[in-house]
Amino acid sequence: MDFTKLMFKVPALVWCDEQGRDKAAIIAHYKANDSSRIDHRHFSIETAMSPTAVNPDELFRRFELPFDANICEIQTHNSNFTVVEGKTRIMGGAASNRGLTFGQANSKEIPANAYGSPDYNMIFQGRFEIRVDNTAESGGNAGSDLGIVRFSDAGVAQDASFLIKRSNTYIGLGTTAPTASLNVNGYTIRLRTKKTPASETAAGNEGDICWDTDYLYVCVAPNSWKRMALAAWKQ
Repeated sequence: MDFTKLMFKVPALVWCDEQGRDKAAIIAHYKANDSSRIDHRHFSIETAMSPTAVNPDELFRRFELPFDANICEIQTHNSNFTVVEGKTRIMGGAASNRGLTFGQANSKEIPANAYGSPDYNMIFQGRFEIRVDNTAESGGNAGSDLGIVRFSDAGVAQDASFLIKRSNTYIGLGTTAPTASLNVNGYTIRLRTKKTPASETAAGNEGDICWDTDYLYVCVAPNSWKRMALAAWKQ
């Protein structure tokens, strides 16, 4: 038999329980159940909702692969994804962005693209993305830096508000070119809570900084503090 020519004339392959209730199905369909809606054009794996759901025992789309699209936007619905004792990899070629995007899902009734398929760039609009960026790798562990990128309301990437350089672990806040262990592109850094070391030998780590109403404290060696008095602002 030539399996390349094998076709099913029915729209679905369905598994039922002993009472004839649908439990799982493999389905491919072009049109939506409601003909007034945009074409669905997808292959899907569906399983039944629980007996206590809003629509009990109804088959529900869990895994979806659209067709008639250059990029297959694989989707899950009402599903969790768990990897047990393994890895989830997001890979890419040289100088490419590789990211995990968090955003807003809009209605599929947004106008279709030029091919008549849903325009997924409009349906799924990013808000933040954890991204390994497209900085070229040039040796010495340089390039492919890790950042958090923010998006506009229209889902357009803006800038990396947080970035870690792979070459030296420098961290940038508001800058993609940090030149120190922590480089803040801004005017202020705020320590919200005051703290007063009990004494100059109070427990502390070298480099700790804290403050209270009267002093700024710096730990200059393990369990060794110095302080600087804060004076009133003079006109």
